[in-house]
Amino acid sequence: MTNLKSLMMNKQVLLAMGMIVFAGAVLAAGTGAFFSSQAEATGNVFTAGTLDLKIAKDSNGNPVNGWLDAQNNSWNLTSLTPGGTPEESAVWLKNTGSVDGMTLGVAMANAAATVPGTAAQMRITEMTLDGDSLLEGGAGADFGDYSTPMGCDETITPGNFASTVNAATAGQVLCVEAGDYNPGDLTMSADGVTLVALNAPNSADRAKVDGTFNVTGDNVTIKGLYIEPGTVVFQGSAISINADGVTIDSNIINDVDGLANGGSVKGVYIGHTGVAGTRSNVTVTNNVISDIDAKTGPFISGGNPASGKGAYGVLVNFGGSTTGLVITNNTISDLEGLWSHAVGLEGDTPSAVVTYNDISDVVDHKGGTDSVSVFFETNTSAGTVDVKFNNFDPSNLSVAVHPSLTYAGSMDARNNWWGDFDSSDQVFKNGNNINTNNPAGGPIAGLINGNDFNGNGYADLQDLNNDPILSAGVGLDAGEQKQFVMAVQLDGPTTGNEFQSASLTTDLVFTLNQI
Repeated sequence: MTNLKSLMMNKQVLLAMGMIVFAGAVLAAGTGAFFSSQAEATGNVFTAGTLDLKIAKDSNGNPVNGWLDAQNNSWNLTSLTPGGTPEESAVWLKNTGSVDGMTLGVAMANAAATVPGTAAQMRITEMTLDGDSLLEGGAGADFGDYSTPMGCDETITPGNFASTVNAATAGQVLCVEAGDYNPGDLTMSADGVTLVALNAPNSADRAKVDGTFNVTGDNVTIKGLYIEPGTVVFQGSAISINADGVTIDSNIINDVDGLANGGSVKGVYIGHTGVAGTRSNVTVTNNVISDIDAKTGPFISGGNPASGKGAYGVLVNFGGSTTGLVITNNTISDLEGLWSHAVGLEGDTPSAVVTYNDISDVVDHKGGTDSVSVFFETNTSAGTVDVKFNNFDPSNLSVAVHPSLTYAGSMDARNNWWGDFDSSDQVFKNGNNINTNNPAGGPIAGLINGNDFNGNGYADLQDLNNDPILSAGVGLDAGEQKQFVMAVQLDGPTTGNEFQSASLTTDLVFTLNQI
């Protein structure tokens, strides 16, 4: 049982950007208190009225004990048990003031587990306000909200894939129906073409394509396909990009193998070392890229087809600069080659963004010295790149710089999950500056819904104190009430000597802002 107390402090007329705060213990086996700070005002825009955030355990418009101001309340929660169902707590929030609260935020404070170390095995499985999730989007791809096009200029069915793509004109939307397609190796040369599946690539009605794409037209989008080319031909990649403004979105790229005559193998290949100039605004987002296999034997110079080569999830190796590059929310796994780089930023990529990717199972055949999640080679702009909020597999290097590369500035590699909080054995700097110091108040990738009870993908909830743990684009209007729900799961061994139940006491700090 958790005893809760709500203490309302002085209300006052608010200026714009007024804020009122509640905090309260919500999880099992502890005692905490709800409280609200005195409303504060900043800025020089004036709006008369009050924000008055109140709370109730039961509501539906008429809470039995009333909207809490300075009353006690109790929540009954059992201990968290490995293998058990998530423990859920719910509370109603209401703005009884006279002005609208535009944004509601939540953070943790004063978290403490009853059994040392078990907080690292606790994960938040649900956090909603009136049924809408407030959790930060996690690392990796998610096809749950896959969207279909508003309209189609042409519809592709089995038998007309290659002919329709080859005949596409600028700006057309080509919609791909469910089915299995074997179009071979295609070149998309018309500008502004969107090639989009009508169903998500992980659905039973997916569009499965045994073929590869060479994109030379600007502003092309490839979305929603299940691409399984097997042995690849053009540039050794499932998708090769030699154009600007290209978007690769919500695809599954699986089972990409090298040719018998050798060469590195890539899921997505941006640019080519032999091409100069500048590429711009390429986005690779929300894709699952897996099972990329290159030859694993020793390296043999001179283009020998027997030579071992590299396996890449996404490779940028343009002879010039690639600006405006975004690689985000991808799941990249199961790469194997003589060397393996999940994301290879090997050409110049000024101000590139590599965020919210979930990367694992990157295997080399150099004794583990050349398996890297994000690798920089001849990239003199590495000091301008953001590598943040990614979930890295600790079995290989997470971020590495080629031994011959030096660059100005400092790469921003904060807020990543390194398998634990310590990045020291996961980063190879070669004397360059890579900032891995997590800032106060920032979320960390892998906090929520991690991978296993040993800690991969988890952050210790006790380390979340005073950090925001959700993005809250919702508010409470004057007189409005909403239900807040949070659920926590304890993972860990379910049998044996290491089995142990635990409880967590924590405050949740609710912040209601006028703007």
